[in-house]
Amino acid sequence: MHQYSPILLDIDGDSCHHIHNTAKKFSEPFDSYLEKLFSDLQVGHRWCPDQVMYLKEISLILNLPASSPQRGFVPYRWLSAYDASMAIHAMMPAYKVLYYGYLSTADKELYREPLELMYTKYNVNQAARARIKGSQTLVHKLHDRQLELFLAFLACFVKAEHITQLLVPFLADVRKAYITTAVYLQKKLPLASPTLTALSALDPLLRGHSQATIQLKRLSGMLRHLLPADQDIQRELVWFNVDLTLPSFKEGESMVEWWGHVFDKPDKYPSLSAMVKCCLSIFHGPRVESSFSLMNDVIDQRSGNMNVSTFNAIQTVKYTLQSTEKTAVQLFRREDVKFGEVDRTLCRNINSAAAT
Repeated sequence: MHQYSPILLDIDGDSCHHIHNTAKKFSEPFDSYLEKLFSDLQVGHRWCPDQVMYLKEISLILNLPASSPQRGFVPYRWLSAYDASMAIHAMMPAYKVLYYGYLSTADKELYREPLELMYTKYNVNQAARARIKGSQTLVHKLHDRQLELFLAFLACFVKAEHITQLLVPFLADVRKAYITTAVYLQKKLPLASPTLTALSALDPLLRGHSQATIQLKRLSGMLRHLLPADQDIQRELVWFNVDLTLPSFKEGESMVEWWGHVFDKPDKYPSLSAMVKCCLSIFHGPRVESSFSLMNDVIDQRSGNMNVSTFNAIQTVKYTLQSTEKTAVQLFRREDVKFGEVDRTLCRNINSAAAT
């Protein structure tokens, strides 16, 4: 992109994309344990209404807000998996009670103590326990893999001498996940980026430190083409670092609001204000990555050599429709369909858009 816009500032790619891939990298050794569990629970709720009613009854006894597994769960999207995990985590005590009835006699004896402790924790009286026990027989049977996943979760609450064989392979996977993730983070995250290091000096908490002045000077060199040529920003930076008239800043306060106090001194900090406004306007969020994802819907084998201007036009139209919250038909709809004037240029462009 530098050839089309030579003044672009290199701030590495999309940090959200890196973190997204990091989460996926960390999850690889676990062979999608949780994702498969979420999918199985979702299928169970969809096709087993009796089980859903029983789960709601258990939630009522445990005084938990009943909820169903998230619909539209996408296993390969970690944020979607995270949302699903939060909802299921809140319901986990009810799930444990529900699926305890599916265990073999030997396994029931093994996990009876954790179940009793959970009953005590949630103040389940004997009458409620008897009601749960009397309702355990269900036609639905869990798939073997779902049962294995359930046992893996319950293993966290069982005495160590009973779960050694279960924990050893799991701990090996955990160790592999941490090592793989650390290597990926070191490779992908721009930890040594001079641009991001300089941008960190915008934190008001660093004002008064010599390194803050040094990094702000480096930042001004990167953005010199955007600064007033007749102003001495070096002098402004030195004075800014010791200016006692600026308010103090506490962790958690709005950095933008704090810099507003600097912007209120245009005669004192003209170049610094211009530089900081440019820096605070840098867009570095997940929508950057979504823009590239949208290219897959636009560029294919027939349009692989699409011009930048054409793709820009497509993006402009798409975001215009999104901002107005209208479809193309609604946006260009004539008030009088029968007698209203026809926009011939618009019709011609629509007819030729696919070929273009």
